Amino acid sequence: MKTLRIKYIPPMITGITVVLSFGLWLLPMCLSYNEKMADYALVGSLAGIVIGLLLLVAVGSTKTLVKLGNDGVIRCIWLFYSWEIDLAKTESFCYSVRPHRARGGTVYTLDILFVVMKDDWKDETGLNVNVDVKTLNKLISGDTENIDLMKIYRYAEAMYPNKARGMVESDEGIF
Repeated sequence: MKTLRIKYIPPMITGITVVLSFGLWLLPMCLSYNEKMADYALVGSLAGIVIGLLLLVAVGSTKTLVKLGNDGVIRCIWLFYSWEIDLAKTESFCYSVRPHRARGGTVYTLDILFVVMKDDWKDETGLNVNVDVKTLNKLISGDTENIDLMKIYRYAEAMYPNKARGMVESDEGIF
């Protein structure tokens, strides 16, 4: 079983962390019901801001552990949260590079998308990581040996070559 660490945070975890961080800041203010408690609320709010920011940094710096098994199942573990991608149940999988607008400019992500048909609806599961210019140049030149997310794709492609669609052009993508 091969293991990799990628910088991926499940979207649900990001949402919970932001709400919890905001709540740590807001809770002391909500509990101050009279003037005597106002000073404690201010100190509590400042402490809540610091704790919330530390929580955001800790969550943002934690990487996802990806285990590639011999049974065609990709197991992903992020701290206490785990999920599996069963390649036998996927209809297809592909990868793409997508731009995301940010304040400092454009940030690009390398995305792997796994499509599973459940009854009559399509379920899409994906993994993505931010990529820099060096990584984009490696992708363009075909040198994907040192890109962890591409190792996951190559594993899936080796297990089920008929389901692999390769690189697809996204609607807003650069490829």
